[in-house]
Amino acid sequence: MGGPDIQSRQERLSTYFEKSATVVLQSAKSFEQVYARPWIDKLAASFQRRPIRSAFLSMLFALSILPILSFVGFSLFIFASCVFVGLTGAVVVSTVVILALSAPFVAILMMLFCISLFLTGSGLGAYLLFRLLVMVRDNGARAGVAGWAQETKTRIRSPPEQPSEESRNQHDGDEDAASDGSDTFTAVSAVVVDHPAKSESSQGSGDDIDHVDRSVKKEVQ
Repeated sequence: MGGPDIQSRQERLSTYFEKSATVVLQSAKSFEQVYARPWIDKLAASFQRRPIRSAFLSMLFALSILPILSFVGFSLFIFASCVFVGLTGAVVVSTVVILALSAPFVAILMMLFCISLFLTGSGLGAYLLFRLLVMVRDNGARAGVAGWAQETKTRIRSPPEQPSEESRNQHDGDEDAASDGSDTFTAVSAVVVDHPAKSESSQGSGDDIDHVDRSVKKEVQ
């Protein structure tokens, strides 16, 4: 039962390997045709024209490739290390300086808060004392102290909210409508009282009702 599955898996692996090998061979062939072969041809031509210089340069390149790569890698490592250490040091130093300056800053704010509170209390006390002296001088001791106490309470307490202009106009409109309705009701009542209904006949009742309606209209107008 497991034989066909293993065989199909091996076939898939072999197919994948063949595709990978084909891609690698194509890449190697492209690199050889584009880069390696031209450089090899140039190097061979250089050895044919100037063999001594070409041999010297080739030997120098072969011997110096490892030191050059080591120097470049070490330089990049030093640069990255310096950047990391510099950023870390900057963050640490900034944090320490900010924390060191926060204590005097908070102390200065507290001192300014206390000074503002003292100046406000002093100004308020001086004003209240001045008002007390003025009211005692104008109204006498007892009346002045009583008036000063009432004025102080009024100033300390929040003033009552004033009605807005819209609510005031709406209230005036409601009052006008109520007064018009009461006037109309009074006029109708007066007309009804002055002209009572008669019960002798239906025709007479109709005439009285018409007369009452005309009277009501005149009174309303």
